[in-house]
Amino acid sequence: MAGPSGDCSATVVPGALKSYDLPDLAATLSPRPLSILNPVDATGALLNSEQINRIFEDLKSSYDKA
Repeated sequence: MAGPSGDCSATVVPGALKSYDLPDLAATLSPRPLSILNPVDATGALLNSEQINRIFEDLKSSYDKA
């Protein structure tokens, strides 16, 4: 089954965020392409660009090193 990007390798892991933080989980995918669409906080509110940059700073570093 193809994911939102049309890529058949796109995968959803139900319940993964109960055990992992998204930035840590996403960093394990480096250097493979990754799209995070409409990220939200624990209350379901959309993150603003400042929050996104702060939360995913380490993830960006992982991709920059790859």
